Formats: sequence, C-alpha cells, structure tokens
Amino acid sequence: MHQKNYPKALESDLKALKIRREMVDKKGIAICYTNLGTLYNKLTNHTLAILYSDSSLVLCKELGDINEARYAYQNLATAYSKTNRYKEAYENHVKFKQLTDSIFNADNSKQLSDMKTKFEVEKKEAELKIKSEAEQEKLKAIANEENKRQQVIIASVAGVLVVVIIFSLFLYKRFKITHRQKAVIEKQKVLVDKAYEELHEKNKEVLDSIHYAKRIQNALITSEKNIQTSLNRLMNKDL
Repeated sequence: MHQKNYPKALESDLKALKIRREMVDKKGIAICYTNLGTLYNKLTNHTLAILYSDSSLVLCKELGDINEARYAYQNLATAYSKTNRYKEAYENHVKFKQLTDSIFNADNSKQLSDMKTKFEVEKKEAELKIKSEAEQEKLKAIANEENKRQQVIIASVAGVLVVVIIFSLFLYKRFKITHRQKAVIEKQKVLVDKAYEELHEKNKEVLDSIHYAKRIQNALITSEKNIQTSLNRLMNKDL
C-alpha cells in the first residue's frame, strides 16, 4: 500500500483476513477490516470502505480496543466526506479526535504516572542510599570504637604481661641468688660440721691427755705418800 500498489495490497489484505478468520483471531480480523477500509478509500470505493470500517468498529467495541476503533472512525470520516455526507463525516471525525485525545491523555497520564513512579523509586533509592551511608558510618564508628577498645585491652594485657615478665625475672634472679646462698650455706655448714668434729676430736684427745696425766699424777702422789709414810716409820723405829 505504501508503494501505491493497491491491487497487490488488496490481495494481501484479503489473504490476511482469511487466515485471521481461520484462527478465530478477532483482534486480527478487526485490524484487517480497518486496513481494508483504508485501502478501499484509496481505491475510491467508499462504500466498501464504510462497510469494512463499520465491521471493524463492531469488533473493536466488543474487544474494547479504542486504538483500532479510532482508525476505523478516521476511515469512516474520510469515506463520508468523499461521498458528501458531511454530517456523518463530522460525527466520525469528532469520535476519532475524542479517542485520539483519550489515548493521548492516557499516554500522558501513563507517562506522568511512570515519571512519578520513577521519581518515587529514585527518591526511595536516594533515601535508602543516605540511610545506608548513615548506617555504614554508624557501623564504621562502632567498628572504630571497638578497634580502639581492643587496642586498649591489648595494650593493658601487654602491660600486665611486661610487669609479670619483669616480676618473674626478678623472682628468678632472687631464686638464683637464694639458691647460690643456700649452696654456700650448705657448704659452710659442711665445713663447720667438719671443723666441729675435728675440734671435738682434738678436745677429746686433750681431755684424754689430761685424764692420763692426772692418773699419772695421782699415781705419783700416792707413791710419795707411801714413801713419806715409810720414812716416818723408819725414823720412829730408830728413836
């Protein structure tokens, strides 16, 4: 039809209509009726144009297809205008404009609704993003505080460990000194005990010597007394 090869276009439209009828495709049949109405207007067969356009309107009203209906009204307005039926042409043109405006307004409303929905979605996303960033900052702050707290704990534990290590080293050093001192004391005790034993032995020897000397002295003193007694006896005898 765009190439103005109307006989070929008519043949194709009638074949398409036949297929749509076999498929019981009412929407497809309505579109074929509208195409035939347009094509017959171009072929200046306005009677068939009105017939097919009216048939299209019947199906469009049944289906509620206002977009296809407005094309049918446009075909009727053109056909009635060409046949000098201006009242019917005007009425169909008005209906064509009303449906066109309705679709346009519906499209606009849909576009506005889509824009509003998109705006709301973007607004919500922005709010969620801000909230998410705030939450992330909050979590980051909590993490930083926790990190600082852990660092303080680690530093405290490290300090305690250092003190424990220093104290342990001090105790170990004192233990070593005490151990050495104990060893020295034990050694000195052994020496003292040995010296005591040696002294005791020497004292025993001295005492034994003293006792021995005393026995000798006692023995000597006894002999002297006996000698004196014997002398006294001899002297008395002489007298």
